[in-house]
Amino acid sequence: MKKIFLIIFLVIFSILSGCIYIGDNNEPDKDNEPKETYEDGKLFYDGLAVVNNKYINKNYEVVIDDNYYSCESFYKNKAIVLKDYNEYYIIDNTGKYLIGPYNYIKVFKQLDLYVCSLNGSWTVLNLECKEICDTEFETVSFTEVNEAKIDLEGLLYVRYDGLYGAINKLGNWVIEPKYTDEFIFSDGLADVETVDGRALVIDKKDNIIMELKKEHNTDYIFSLSSNVFIKSINYERTYVNRMGNKILLDNYRNPIYYSDNFIHVWYNNTNATNIFIDYEGNQVVDKIFDNVREIDQFLICRLDVEHYIYDFNGNLLINRPFHSISVNEDYKYIECINYKDFIDYKVEENLFFDYDGNLIYENTDLNPLVNKQLFRCRYTNKCYLKCEYYDNGYKYYIEEIIDKKGVRLSVDPTTIVFNNLFIYQDYISNKYTIKDINNNVLYNISSGGSIRFYSDGYFTFRESIIFDLNGNKVFE
Repeated sequence: MKKIFLIIFLVIFSILSGCIYIGDNNEPDKDNEPKETYEDGKLFYDGLAVVNNKYINKNYEVVIDDNYYSCESFYKNKAIVLKDYNEYYIIDNTGKYLIGPYNYIKVFKQLDLYVCSLNGSWTVLNLECKEICDTEFETVSFTEVNEAKIDLEGLLYVRYDGLYGAINKLGNWVIEPKYTDEFIFSDGLADVETVDGRALVIDKKDNIIMELKKEHNTDYIFSLSSNVFIKSINYERTYVNRMGNKILLDNYRNPIYYSDNFIHVWYNNTNATNIFIDYEGNQVVDKIFDNVREIDQFLICRLDVEHYIYDFNGNLLINRPFHSISVNEDYKYIECINYKDFIDYKVEENLFFDYDGNLIYENTDLNPLVNKQLFRCRYTNKCYLKCEYYDNGYKYYIEEIIDKKGVRLSVDPTTIVFNNLFIYQDYISNKYTIKDINNNVLYNISSGGSIRFYSDGYFTFRESIIFDLNGNKVFE
């Protein structure tokens, strides 16, 4: 009897469990799905990509094509397109026209706002394509890069009725339009000029921090930080504090602002040597340099034949000098060289460092005529060197860096290393060949053009042929 009841129970349980939905293991968990990101350099945004002035989906099907003259990538399910000369529109992800035509449209992604120009008037819209205020402006600008502590707190700088002011992303006035020249906030301060000719430094509440009594038309104030300003009187520049008092000693001139911690100035009026001091006039770097160059985020300082590299906080990045230091801004590396002599520049050391000062490569081939350029594959994070040397004509090769040493690869020098693919360009025939890491040919492109790489792994040829991570052609 117990066995009968057990059998009946199992039958009923199996029937009920078949009626209960407990989820498909193959169905993606929406809560864990990766959220769309809009960083620069991708091919696909919101599942759509721009190819040859039309939009395709991730199945590589053309889904929006209305003979656009040009079009931009999607941002939060909307995109800016140019339909004809000087006719800009905003469309949704079905291709429907939402607004337009305008003479010009630009999206400020930091604020999620569009600025639109029509017949000399500018309006500001949110992502719903609704005006954030009723005012039509004469100009609208926004600083998108964070250099020299430029304002990124959400202000649009506008001109209205011939005067300049600023609004926030809600369309409210932060600074009423009452100043005669363009301005921008740096560290919460801006230098402005009033209609009656007063030169002021103001904060974001329009409070006057300081005023310069102008004696000449060339007098001005330029704000640098919350405490320090450049003050110029009849072309003589100096640093002043909030009270307008001079804070540098008399034997310093031509100040150049670098950071909150120090100022680069010329040391005297005779030989213009370079020194770094704090805002009290005290020397903060223990050397006086013959020359200082600013490259990317570094200072290259020369003292006689020795070069040093500092960051913008005054820290020595590499704890030793070299005869030559160069910074490659495109590939983000630092090359340092020491020479045996300066007659024929025989190389004694040739070292490559990353931007953190870590040694990447030690050159053991000290042929002085070798030219090595380092680059990193962003997907494999491996480093390679493209090298050239002279031997009865120029010859080239590529090395992969393994444990700070170069290992020669059997690829042509014009090869681009991309995600373990080798893309060879023959500059004579203007053809491309795509090979895998084993030198197998994956694809031949028999006509000229250019290749563009994207951070989500795709690369395009002539912006009309798309290849995936494996070098397979997925769209043409």
